[in-house]
Amino acid sequence: MQDLIQNKLEYLKNFPDDVAERIELGQIYVEQYQYDDAADQFMIVLLDDPHNIKAWTNLLAVLNYTGSDNDVISLRNLALDNTDNDPLIAFIIASSLERKSNRLNAISLLKSIIDDSRTDENTAILCKLKLAQSYYSLGDFYRYNIINNELKKAQTDENKKNENIVKIKPLFLTELSFNKENNDVLNQKLKQYVDMGALEMEIYANSRLQDSKVAANTYSLDIKNKYFFLTVDGQFHLIKSNKDNFPEDENAFGTLFTASKQFYFNKYRIEPFASIGFCEYKATEKKEELTQINAGFAFSSDSYTILADLNRLNDSEKKTSAMLTAYANIYGPYSIQSINSFGYNYQFTSTLGGHFDKRSASHQFHQIDNLFSFKQYVFNISYCRSLHDKWTNTWGISASIFH
Repeated sequence: MQDLIQNKLEYLKNFPDDVAERIELGQIYVEQYQYDDAADQFMIVLLDDPHNIKAWTNLLAVLNYTGSDNDVISLRNLALDNTDNDPLIAFIIASSLERKSNRLNAISLLKSIIDDSRTDENTAILCKLKLAQSYYSLGDFYRYNIINNELKKAQTDENKKNENIVKIKPLFLTELSFNKENNDVLNQKLKQYVDMGALEMEIYANSRLQDSKVAANTYSLDIKNKYFFLTVDGQFHLIKSNKDNFPEDENAFGTLFTASKQFYFNKYRIEPFASIGFCEYKATEKKEELTQINAGFAFSSDSYTILADLNRLNDSEKKTSAMLTAYANIYGPYSIQSINSFGYNYQFTSTLGGHFDKRSASHQFHQIDNLFSFKQYVFNISYCRSLHDKWTNTWGISASIFH
């Protein structure tokens, strides 16, 4: 084979404009696992003929196969512009986008390929497979399942197989966190998260210490069903005050039920939601039952998410609370999240999870989370400034592991 390569190199010295021969040489290099040499030959062709679809296809395929996804993505516009959005070239680019977690960009590109009349059947099937993978990774199990069932039926019709196109396996996350408020309050939380595809569940327990004495323990369960047209989430929070240490504190039970729907347009996703919640507070001589309603939306790109939420409680004060959250991946393993709440949130349940009792409620708070991800490990260093009867500062740390 090396003799054949040498002969082609000698030939191309004399006939450097023979495009077919140069592309064939590049393909031989690929067969011999000489990927850098192969890429060089395809790029020589493209320098002279930037509209050569075969050279673009081979070059991007080599870069994709060798894991050079950033190089593929950097060539995206140039490749698509010069090949009139060729479906196979677009699919290779979409594969690299999906692998680099640019899933909304990948979804937008994959849908355009499927709708393109030039797309052959095999490329369309590959696009649907990659589209289902992207939906699954984004937690959109409903859309994943539509494609999954379609391709499973095709498997059954063709060769009697009936397998999921993405292997569904439970994902577990365990988190331990500590938050120190001034010098007299310590919150400790242990959370277990499970993702089973169509169903997500969080179970967590929080212990609040005041002046080194237990003030309250909170036990929470959050279940999200993503199987149906609407995503439905249910939160349940039980707050048990320690009457021996703080007899004036209340026991409480709060719930919040949220329905949401994801919509995709261009390279973005918007998820409007509405919630209704109920809570019951029991003091020594009275019981208070309240209803909460929420409305809001989450707006996402591949690099950031913004969540806006407006809440109303039917207590005697008709309290209103609003929350604005922004999350962004800054670079590599580092991401930052900002959570801002306005209005007295006592007796509200948050759509982000958690219930605000008398001791955790505030008139306003601003929290910054600094998130560091390393493979299956996630670390968070947070700072919160909140207004109770006065402004207070809270520092927190947490460590999580996916397993």
